[in-house]
Amino acid sequence: MEVQEVFTAVEPESDQANTMVEQLFSREHRLVAARTRVDSPRARFLLASARPGANYRTEELYPLAVGVELLAEAIRQHYETIPDPGDGDPSTSVLGGDRIYALAMKSICSVGRSDLIGIAAKTVQRISEAEAAIDPIESRARQRRMQRESDILEGALQMAEAAAEVPRLGVEKMRMQIPIVAAENIASI
Repeated sequence: MEVQEVFTAVEPESDQANTMVEQLFSREHRLVAARTRVDSPRARFLLASARPGANYRTEELYPLAVGVELLAEAIRQHYETIPDPGDGDPSTSVLGGDRIYALAMKSICSVGRSDLIGIAAKTVQRISEAEAAIDPIESRARQRRMQRESDILEGALQMAEAAAEVPRLGVEKMRMQIPIVAAENIASI
């Protein structure tokens, strides 16, 4: 089965994860402008990655899918959103990103497995270390976005692998798709 077929197969679960993300944003997301529709390509990637697993249970994977999507939004707010100078407070986007990050971790924690929380923390650590090492004058925004997106997708794949006990072959097949999916995701930004 091709990866695109797997993505299509998880579309209903992806829609459910998307609805959960939208509900969370509308209920708790106050520091960043409201969004009318949340795209969920990373949630779809996580669900597609978990599908071949022995323990594929969407109800347990939804909090992870929502957490990964929120994590991506937190990182976007933290590193990519340029504050409006008329705001009076340039830290608004950073605070918004921190708030969404907390919601992401809360969603991932709700699964009750410390190994998944560790994967999320390592993902954020990889991204923040890479950002800290970048020379702002030499900044290449598209390359940075691509690397952040790839790191998020790798974290999603690792969570899917751990949560659903995905066979090694399935993991490697999805890992090969990370650059393609990452490029598609940042192209839509």
